[in-house]
Amino acid sequence: MSTFAVLYLIDEPNLSGLKNASAAGPTATDAYMAEHIREIATFDGSGSIFGSLLAHLEKKHDIHLQREVLNIIGLADWVLTVEDRNAYLDRLDPDLFGLDELRAAFEEFYRTSAPDVGQFMQKGVAFLREGLRNTSPTNLVLLSVH
Repeated sequence: MSTFAVLYLIDEPNLSGLKNASAAGPTATDAYMAEHIREIATFDGSGSIFGSLLAHLEKKHDIHLQREVLNIIGLADWVLTVEDRNAYLDRLDPDLFGLDELRAAFEEFYRTSAPDVGQFMQKGVAFLREGLRNTSPTNLVLLSVH
């Protein structure tokens, strides 16, 4: 089964409610999401690239977006904040990341050969940037890999 990634917009106070709904099960989570969360974008590619991309950004570029990995909505969910936006938005210009660099990071992380993955990783950088652009002092963005 292929993974996919989605950006969700959520008011900061509703994050704890989402965590509680998630603990109660999928039905409660779906109901809570329908009322309190809005999907803002779906990644055009496999969500599997985000594990390696976030690790690479942290290790090689000092971009820390993995403070807390949650399992609320998807297999893994990361919270993007306005503080992240202020710290990293300008540094997440996809043109600053070479395709060969990103491909090598993916291949090292997953220990597999993936000759064309660099372009998807670069799209992943743009997707993260889009997520950060949607944050505000009152809104968080969840990057959710399903």
